[in-house]
Amino acid sequence: MAQKKEIDWKDAFDVVDNFSHIIVDNGTQKGKKITKDQVKAILAIEGAQLESLQGGTTVEPTLLVAPGTLEYRWSKASPGEYKFGSEPNMVATTGSEWIIEWIGGVPSLKDMGELPIAPPTPVNGVVAIGNKNAVPGEEVYNKTALKSHGKNYVDYTALKDEFYVNDETGELSPNSSYKATEKFIEIKPSTAYMLDKVVRLAYYSAPNVESFISGIFQEINTPTEKTSPAGAKYIRLSGSSSFSEMYLGLASEYTGFVPYEKVLEPDVKAQAITNELKDEILGGTAKLVKSTGKNRINPQTFTPEHFVNAITGVLDFNKNYKASDFIYVGDLVDYTISPLIRHIAKYSEANEASFISGVENPSSNTVIRDGENYVRLSFLNTDYWLQLESGNVVTSFEPYRDAVLLENKDNIQIELPTGIKKENELLVPAVGTVYVLPSLPYFLYFKNAFISDYGFEDIKIFDAHCNSGRFMSKKFKLMLNSGDIDELFLRGYQYGNQLVNKRILIRTANITSGDGITRKVLFLGDSTIYHAVIVDHFKEYFDANGMKVEMLGVRQTPSGTKHEGRSGAKIKEYFQEPTAAGISNPFLNPGSSRFDFTYYLGATGQTMGANDWFMFQLGINDLYPIADSRNITQARNLVKEMIEQLNYIIDSVKTVNADIRIGISMTIPPAAEQDATAILLSSGGIQNKSAYEKMGLKTWWSELLREFESRVSEKIYLVPSNLFLDTENNFQTSDLPIDNYNTNLVKTQIDDVHPSTAGYKQMSDLYIGIVKYFG
Repeated sequence: MAQKKEIDWKDAFDVVDNFSHIIVDNGTQKGKKITKDQVKAILAIEGAQLESLQGGTTVEPTLLVAPGTLEYRWSKASPGEYKFGSEPNMVATTGSEWIIEWIGGVPSLKDMGELPIAPPTPVNGVVAIGNKNAVPGEEVYNKTALKSHGKNYVDYTALKDEFYVNDETGELSPNSSYKATEKFIEIKPSTAYMLDKVVRLAYYSAPNVESFISGIFQEINTPTEKTSPAGAKYIRLSGSSSFSEMYLGLASEYTGFVPYEKVLEPDVKAQAITNELKDEILGGTAKLVKSTGKNRINPQTFTPEHFVNAITGVLDFNKNYKASDFIYVGDLVDYTISPLIRHIAKYSEANEASFISGVENPSSNTVIRDGENYVRLSFLNTDYWLQLESGNVVTSFEPYRDAVLLENKDNIQIELPTGIKKENELLVPAVGTVYVLPSLPYFLYFKNAFISDYGFEDIKIFDAHCNSGRFMSKKFKLMLNSGDIDELFLRGYQYGNQLVNKRILIRTANITSGDGITRKVLFLGDSTIYHAVIVDHFKEYFDANGMKVEMLGVRQTPSGTKHEGRSGAKIKEYFQEPTAAGISNPFLNPGSSRFDFTYYLGATGQTMGANDWFMFQLGINDLYPIADSRNITQARNLVKEMIEQLNYIIDSVKTVNADIRIGISMTIPPAAEQDATAILLSSGGIQNKSAYEKMGLKTWWSELLREFESRVSEKIYLVPSNLFLDTENNFQTSDLPIDNYNTNLVKTQIDDVHPSTAGYKQMSDLYIGIVKYFG
């Protein structure tokens, strides 16, 4: 009997366009059956877009199938009805763009806004000027029309019912008597606007709640002129639910009420900045010297956790992405981007209103310019060495170099030193908003603000600008009055190149804020809390103030101030261990073996309510092993675990009351001198405090900012203890001889993790400022 010929498996399959199941060879020549949905789940990349969906009808809705992972996924969705399990149909209406988001394996339908107005069909290649849908002077109509508005900025049909804009926080708060603009409306600072039928408004410097500047609570029933504050670029409004209209528009254009309407604006091309133009603008005193580098992508201007929507040209939230600012390409014929971008959007000007078109997941690195003067790009967070250059060939990576203005000089070559290359080597671990008191001293220290892998000395020039303060040699002194709001900008330069530009909003508490109120405050921490000064100083301030605090905890200082500090404690010990630093952990529920705040309060007979404070000051003991190992991978793994455990603890606290405020201390840097590490750890001798700071703390600070800075609406706040602590003069010291033969005494730091009394009070002042601010 002839032997049966063995099948070559790769030749045994046909190529098809679609399938319900396929058979795969797993290397054993035994077939396996796998469904299309399983294939999609296997091939899905975290945060990636799934294939588009077509809506069904009420009778036969499109059935949604979970993607097979609890990670975030999304799909474009056309108008129609969708159904998941036994849940009611989800309806995507016509006239809007829709996506379906999968969060934790559960779908939700999200309205991405109205579809753009299609431009009119030209007659003989021309659209008459004056047509409300026309683009004056434009004879090409294959581009997306530009959306804008008429005199009235408020689309009354898009208001959010039963919410008002909180004039004290900028947040939207529920109230059935109101309706509010959910979207941030773009305005100009220091400009007169006419308002009508408005109750409560809030100004912002950016389109998010965290950038809230100020608000107004006034019932405006007749046309009333208001001037926007300096720095205000966005506004949100609310009005009575009984109103049938609302008005916001330039006072200079006001001729009476007109309803909101969409119009198309002229397609004005951006003018290239030339030396001649700069001469004209600056009176002949300066020249623009373009960067000598080929790379046009500046990673310092990225917007984290966002991608550029290739359909609308706006930035949308997605924690897996990062998006560039507007990049000028108007002088190029074609350009190349590497690595492959995830999204590209093209614009005629450096604004979203001039959006032309976009592409998702382009198949080529090379882009042929087609009328755009600017582009915005988005990449995955894991994409590095990003470059946009002229031409159609990908060349070796080169760091971005800024163009600079130089007085009366041409052709200046600016060379970037070899020290700083990668975008993530420099970090400014600064929170976006700092809350202070006018009566307390606050100094921001530059050494703590610029963290480079190569050392602070690599940042050759520092610039700190704030109208309310003093720029000193090593620090910036804040000088604000009660209720003041100002901006502090931190900039670092190296050989003419601006490496970083960080904006910090400074909010000053009103000296009478919270008077007559008592807030409960619990400090959870390590030895920096146990050493008493922070909590004692905090309580002493409020004992003498019109606002009072009730301190919670089962431990107390010698003066009787309650707290939950334990020397040597770690986050993971409070999270899951029966003891923290060898001392009983009262937060551990023995039934679940996890942190349980409800259990803790019940077992200790304490209570907390809305707007009370839970302060979290930990991280030193978790990360200090990096001083020994010098291992960045270990640091990243530790930080990932710490963030997960901290989120669990916060969720547990919020289970008691969602309005409890959370203050998270940005863990303090070590003392300035390595001597302090050597003396404190005399039994060791190999610990490197720079490794602890530049690998451990830098990774931790970066993740704290990424995870929590945008969660102010949840009443979670980062407290910048790391920036306002003098690591040179306010750590513990002793007078010691220079060496065995030279007995002259010099003041020497002897402890690299425990500040002196003065240092602890600097940290405590930040807690006082934020509690007093919110009252």
